[in-house]
Amino acid sequence: MELKPKIPLRRIPADGCAVYVGRTVKDGAIDNPGTPHAVHIGEWIEVLPALAVGELLSLMRIQERGIGGANIAEMQASLDNLCGELSKRVIAWNWTDMMGQPLPQPYGQPDVLARLTTDELVWLLQTATRTESEDERKNV
Repeated sequence: MELKPKIPLRRIPADGCAVYVGRTVKDGAIDNPGTPHAVHIGEWIEVLPALAVGELLSLMRIQERGIGGANIAEMQASLDNLCGELSKRVIAWNWTDMMGQPLPQPYGQPDVLARLTTDELVWLLQTATRTESEDERKNV
């Protein structure tokens, strides 16, 4: 099945996505950021640039409750919902896993997004939520 989005997709290079190894957190704040590893050099994502209300609400619930403010079931439900909504907007990619093997396409596959590292998921959220590209932001 070929996807035919009603809004043009935005292809975004994923070179800036980094996974941090050795990060430590103390009293709820990052104590040591760790060492960044750019794990998607030369890779890209294609995003539908239209934020859904459900995605925004899920993100707000996660941010409001924080790590210690909700029980595991509430956090899991919010994460599941967020990954479900995000999987409707991250349409395609050429991402590989930590061993260099191709990842399944993300569209309609929230479980694929849920298997990413925290850093990768946060990068996707931040990147997919932007209304302008990196180049457009630099020109402002």
